[in-house]
Amino acid sequence: MRIVSLLPSATEVLCAIGLRQSLVGRSHECDHPEGIDDIPVLTGPRPDERAPDTAAAPDTTERATRVLSPYAIDAELLRSLEPDLVITQDLCAVSTADVEQALAEVAGPDVTLLALAPTTLRDVMHDILRIGQATGAARNAEAVLRTCESRISAIHQRAASAPTRTVLTIEWFSPPMLGGLWTPELVSLVNGRALLARPGVKAPTVSVQTIAGTRPDVVLLKPCGLALPATLAQARDFLPQLPEDWPPFAARTIWATDGNAYFNRPGPRIVDSLEILAACVHPERFSIPATSAAVRVPAPER
Repeated sequence: MRIVSLLPSATEVLCAIGLRQSLVGRSHECDHPEGIDDIPVLTGPRPDERAPDTAAAPDTTERATRVLSPYAIDAELLRSLEPDLVITQDLCAVSTADVEQALAEVAGPDVTLLALAPTTLRDVMHDILRIGQATGAARNAEAVLRTCESRISAIHQRAASAPTRTVLTIEWFSPPMLGGLWTPELVSLVNGRALLARPGVKAPTVSVQTIAGTRPDVVLLKPCGLALPATLAQARDFLPQLPEDWPPFAARTIWATDGNAYFNRPGPRIVDSLEILAACVHPERFSIPATSAAVRVPAPER
């Protein structure tokens, strides 16, 4: 089977279930695991669309690729790869039928589509099975799922007797957005209580004043798409907007994480994310897996 993955999380699942050699194309954001650099890249950021007077109207192929991915797709390369299966994001703005039609226009009528849009931890785990079923690797997917569930259970049991702590997760800085979807579930699994966010609901946008009005025991900075160095850089601009007496400053309980590799990528490493979160919420019981995964952020100098 020849597979194109336009989702980083799907690429990680495919490699985890033993289908690295079946991958013939990937998105520009698929950067894990190691050893996939030689797989052709099909996507990239779309050109600046803020100058409609000078931009030509999109042709049929371009309109089709817009349905398949939020990024620009090299349609000619996609056709040349002759995939049997394309895995992409389920874009809520369009129907499955529209996506299937778009794929047929770009890659041919015999290509199978698998569109993923998890909103809960259960969805994330189920998508591992869906990918396994769609690729003939159901047994391997079940084995990966069992390992994930076992690790989740072990973390949950170990955290169950720890003190319950309130946790504020920040998914973006400007405007401030909080961690939604499966993030509140992860917080609950480590015996925490997520502030201002509900499971299965997209990240809410709030004001700096709203954040300043909270008194979390722990703060997790996990901006979507940002690695740890970029998160730390943006945190230096964001945190001084909060009052000096904000409790997490004195408590030294603000943590920055790699939101690109963890937390916002709904694949097998969501369990790694849970381990990182457990160490941030309960450092007396858990250890940070690696310094590249999360670090404490000091109060800003003023």
